[in-house]
Amino acid sequence: MKYLIFTVLVLLCVTSAFNKDDLKFNKDGTFKVVQFTDLHFTDYCHNDTKTQELMTMVLNEEKPDLVIITGDLISGWLLKQSSVVSWKQAVKPIIDLGYPYAWVFGNHDHQGDLDYKGVLAYDKSLSDLTLVEEGPEDVAGHSNYHLTIKSAKSNEPAHVMYFLDTHAKVPKHSHMQGMDFIKPSQVNWYYETSKQLESQHGKMQGSMWFHIPIPEYEKQWFCRKSYGHMDDWDIGVPFVNGGIYGAAADRGDVSNMFCGHAHMCDFRGVHYDGIQLLFGRSTGFSGYGTLQKGARVVEIHEGERNIKTWLRLADNTVVLRQTEHEPEAGRCYFRPYKPW
Repeated sequence: MKYLIFTVLVLLCVTSAFNKDDLKFNKDGTFKVVQFTDLHFTDYCHNDTKTQELMTMVLNEEKPDLVIITGDLISGWLLKQSSVVSWKQAVKPIIDLGYPYAWVFGNHDHQGDLDYKGVLAYDKSLSDLTLVEEGPEDVAGHSNYHLTIKSAKSNEPAHVMYFLDTHAKVPKHSHMQGMDFIKPSQVNWYYETSKQLESQHGKMQGSMWFHIPIPEYEKQWFCRKSYGHMDDWDIGVPFVNGGIYGAAADRGDVSNMFCGHAHMCDFRGVHYDGIQLLFGRSTGFSGYGTLQKGARVVEIHEGERNIKTWLRLADNTVVLRQTEHEPEAGRCYFRPYKPW
């Protein structure tokens, strides 16, 4: 009898493992994502406990098909203990509730005692629910990969999610300052992957997820109608425009881009060429900022460019419509970004 019970338990564990091929639109053609960003777990202090409570509440209320974390799960440079302690606590609410999750590196996740490869290996060791991949070795960065969502009507992919590493600060020996930029090899990887997927499955809609906002986010706030907050004095866009937006506009598959990094920003707006740029809502109580912590919820509709999105805040308030912000004629300028 004991052997039978053990065998049944093993079979249950095996069959409960999640595979990236299991991502599929629901029967009504929707797919819900909860976007957490900038969790900034430290050495498991009181604020980290509050972050876990917020994450658990959001997941219980929204019941997503996938959780995506757009970087800075931990505050690596502040840790006195090993990164594994903080990382385990950062993903614990997601794993405990059994949700599949994907993530990209932020600019602080590698600053503890684990480097990029160490963080990836440890995350993979925690659960079969993680869908993160390191990505091709000949592409700059460590979390460049894509996931596809199958159609509700077949096993053919109907939506592609691209994940990109936006790196950290530019190297000290560089003549530049500020945040680093998405590299040419990454832009080329996206472009060629997009073309390959189209040749295999036809044109499909897509989304893109990364940590540091690209320069077009700054232009969006000052030059286009937007919705939400932009309360950071500097949202941290790089001085070099790596060209990922232009590549996406040229390919025509990505209709929405999502980022984090700037804790006082949660705005969204449709930029030139019809691509919507969206900030998540800063989630971690150990991170800076006076905006109430929360998460962005995204409902993707099969075959459609438009999405539904709302914020769920720590007090369980749901923000369906964010404050409108008109373009600022006097500040609609184009910073002299340096082409690569």
